Amino acid sequence: MKQQLELTLRALDMELRTVKNNLNQVKEQINSVDDLDDLTQSSETASEGCELLYSNYKNSMLLIEQLGMECKDSVSLLKIQDAVLSYERLLELKKSHCDVLNGKIKKMENKVSGLQKELSETKEVKSQLEHQKVEWEQELCSLRFTLKQEEEKRRNADMLYEKIREQLRRKEEQYGKEVEMKQQLELTLRALDMELRTVKNNLNQVIEERNDIQKQLSREQNARILQDGILTNHLSKQKEIEMANKEMNSEVSECREKEENLLRRNHMLQDEIALLKLEIDTIKKQNQEKENKYFEDIEIVKEKNDDLQKTIKLNEETLAKTILQYSGQLNVLTAENTMLKSKLESEKQNKDRLEAEVESYHSRLAAAIQDREQSQTSKRDLELAFQRAKDEWLRLQDKMNFDVANLRDNNEMLSQQLSKTESKFNSLETELHHTRDALREKALVLERVQRDLSQAQGQKKEIEHMYQSEQGKVNKYMGKQESLEERLSQLQSENLLLRQQLDDAQNKVDSKEKTVINIQGQFQDIVKRLQAESERQGLMLEERNKELTSECNHLKERLYQYENEKAEREAVVRQLQQELADTLKKQSMSEASLEVTSRYRANLEDEAQDLKKKLCQITSQLQEAQDRHTEAVKCTEKTQDHVQKLEIENAKLKVTVKKQVGKIEQLQKNLLSTGSSEDEKEQLKKLTELKQSLESSLDQEMKKNDELEKELTGFKELLKMTRRKLNEYESGEFNSPGDLKTNQIEMDIQINLLKHKIDDLTAKLETASSKCLHLDTKNQVLQQELLSMKVMQKKCKKLEKNKSKLEQEVVNLKSHIEMNTVEHSQVEQYKREIEERARQELVEKLKEVNLFLQAQAASQENLEQLWENNYASIRSQMELRIKDLESELSKMKSFQEYSDKTELEKYKQLYLEEVKLGKSLANKLNKTNERLAEISAKLLVEKEQNRSLLHTLTTRPVLEPPCARNLNNGLMFNRNLTPRENLVISTSSPRPSNDSIETYLTKMQQELQKNISRELAEAAAEFESGICRTSPLGSTDDLVLKTSQEYVQILKKNYML
Repeated sequence: MKQQLELTLRALDMELRTVKNNLNQVKEQINSVDDLDDLTQSSETASEGCELLYSNYKNSMLLIEQLGMECKDSVSLLKIQDAVLSYERLLELKKSHCDVLNGKIKKMENKVSGLQKELSETKEVKSQLEHQKVEWEQELCSLRFTLKQEEEKRRNADMLYEKIREQLRRKEEQYGKEVEMKQQLELTLRALDMELRTVKNNLNQVIEERNDIQKQLSREQNARILQDGILTNHLSKQKEIEMANKEMNSEVSECREKEENLLRRNHMLQDEIALLKLEIDTIKKQNQEKENKYFEDIEIVKEKNDDLQKTIKLNEETLAKTILQYSGQLNVLTAENTMLKSKLESEKQNKDRLEAEVESYHSRLAAAIQDREQSQTSKRDLELAFQRAKDEWLRLQDKMNFDVANLRDNNEMLSQQLSKTESKFNSLETELHHTRDALREKALVLERVQRDLSQAQGQKKEIEHMYQSEQGKVNKYMGKQESLEERLSQLQSENLLLRQQLDDAQNKVDSKEKTVINIQGQFQDIVKRLQAESERQGLMLEERNKELTSECNHLKERLYQYENEKAEREAVVRQLQQELADTLKKQSMSEASLEVTSRYRANLEDEAQDLKKKLCQITSQLQEAQDRHTEAVKCTEKTQDHVQKLEIENAKLKVTVKKQVGKIEQLQKNLLSTGSSEDEKEQLKKLTELKQSLESSLDQEMKKNDELEKELTGFKELLKMTRRKLNEYESGEFNSPGDLKTNQIEMDIQINLLKHKIDDLTAKLETASSKCLHLDTKNQVLQQELLSMKVMQKKCKKLEKNKSKLEQEVVNLKSHIEMNTVEHSQVEQYKREIEERARQELVEKLKEVNLFLQAQAASQENLEQLWENNYASIRSQMELRIKDLESELSKMKSFQEYSDKTELEKYKQLYLEEVKLGKSLANKLNKTNERLAEISAKLLVEKEQNRSLLHTLTTRPVLEPPCARNLNNGLMFNRNLTPRENLVISTSSPRPSNDSIETYLTKMQQELQKNISRELAEAAAEFESGICRTSPLGSTDDLVLKTSQEYVQILKKNYML
């Protein structure tokens, strides 16, 4: 029995020990969670141990009961019962402890499953990143290949551009020849214009002479009619006298004296009649001779007019042919010009696209190089170089701001020059529009006048000649415009050459970068540490590439928008041209006088002469510019040769650089070797400074790591102490089973305290790890900032140098262009200066090989930003300029329409006034004719009265008074005059005395003379007042005045008034 009990007790002890061991294993695994499978296994073993304890306990109870039944000793039974009770308590405690441990184990299992998931996710992310890295390397290879292809395409495009440029030069020469031909034609046209003017003046003179002759003929016809009337009067008087003579012959005896007087009178009258006949014959002969002369002159003038019309027709035909030829040539040239422009624009777009892609590839390569350089640079250099880089960066930023301000000033100057040229061009276009409008108006006016007058045909032809000359001027201005566009294309080609030079410099830098990569092969150990950073930077590169692609797409969209806007503007220009044509057609219906056209023609001739002078000046300026351009081309060729020499020297220097790399590696081992040069010592100093900075940063990080390791060791010691205490406690439990409760409570308290400490320590570890990660991220950020600062610094230096070089080269080129002849000594000095500069630049570049590689991407980005800003500013200025010009055009149109309307109204008013004046003059003439008819009727009545009076006198046996002749003369004078008083002859007295008749006749003669003088004075006053009141069409009044004055003079001559 005792043996069985001892065996059962031993089995129970063994099982308890196994359970304790399992518990210890579980605690250790909880404290050090290294393998998740072990933890699960430990939890399973712990649960299995608990179950085994419970089953063994039941078996032991059954054995004790069997022993109690068999054994009847009370003492042994009590001992067995005490042991059983103690074991029962222990088992309950262990069972509760196992339950607690099972709950903890489940929690840990859940945590472990979560950590497994995170590990799997991290592994997947890592595999994805590696896959992305491989893809990026493939893309880099493909981009390099595409870069090479695009460089070849760019070379081909440059070749095509040079060919197109040569073709344009040939076309410029052809255009110059055509311009010379046009100038010759203009000279011939001028000569023809002068001849036409002379012919026109001769025609005007002939027409004036014809009008004068017609006036003289009308006057002489009037005088002849008067003379015929006088002759008829004389003949009637002669007949009366013959009748009287016959009557007197019957009464010879009574009136011999009367016969003698009558004979005398008869002889006198006959003499007068003979004289008048002779005068009439002479006047007729003179009139016939004048008429013959006038008819001959008229025939000669007609023949001349026909000849001139024939010559004008021939000239018109030749001009029409020349106009058609030149218009066809112009159309062909314009078509070729448009084709070339479209080709140029397409090539420019392709070039811009290629440049954008090349720049994107450069930026990608620069970013990749930066990543490589960042991976090659160490942490020690970052913190010490940071403060220096800040100061240098601030200085460089100031310099960059100053350079940017200078560039903006230069851009503003260029934009001002462009605006000035555009304003000149727009003013010339406005002048062209004005001249075209004026010419069209003249042409329409001449077409209207050609229907009525042959003179207007000559004027129309002259105006057509003027129109052709103006068209020639328009063609010249178009040629100027094309020359300006070619000048702009030349400037763009110069900019492209400068960009090519920059690309060559970048290629040189790339070649130097390869040498630097060989130098930096020593820092490959650091690259392994910074691969994680390179992966992050790869992500940054991806984002950068996405941004660049988005920017490229945005730029393409902007280009499409600009093309659409251009098409819309062209449509608007066409609409405006159509509107202009419509307005011109409407204005062509307006009437204008010949005097206004002649004045306007004179003004146009003056303007044409001024424009020709300006054209001569511009042609001289163009020739000077072409000479300067040829000189600049020569200079560029010389500089290219010099650049090739420098490239050869650069290759030599590369070889020397490779040699110096080996020396630098030896000098790194022996810092203070005496055989090194000053440059190598400076580089060694820089390397030592970098090493010191890296060592200091590494020391700081090592200190931090040591502190963290000390904390970890402290935590580990605490854990070991707790484990020892647990082991001691467990060993103490077996020694004193009676004090289990107290020790277990104390152990629970200690375990809780240790748990709290463990939680605090884990929290501290997590904070420390987070701090470490934060510090690592900060270090990476600082490294990136330092690298970017270095890159900016190097780029700024490079930009300053390039800018100074470009400015110097620009200044030299400008001086070379401005000077027509450059001496050979100056050229040699310039070559020497360039060689010295090149040598200095090569030395500086060799010194700054390590710093120069990081300066590429930022400079390209700055250049792109500057270019975009300049382009946007120029674009905005051009749009504002176009809007201003459109507003000015609208204003000019409105002003022209208003001026045309006002002129039309003025001319209409003048025309209406002239029509009214003509009507009033016609009414006056009708009135005067009516008055003349009344006066002639009255005179006839008076003649009849006088005849009756004479008849009565002759019937009486009284001698005829000597005043009868005067009375007859007075009556003759009163043919065309209006007497103020009516003659009343009293016939009441049958035989008045001779004295009374003589007095009566003298009174009548005096009254007639007074009436004549009054009428003459009143007519003169009326004519003078009519002249004062007339408008510019007062030529009819002048004719009336002349005719009246001439008529008065003839009366005075003939009748001695």
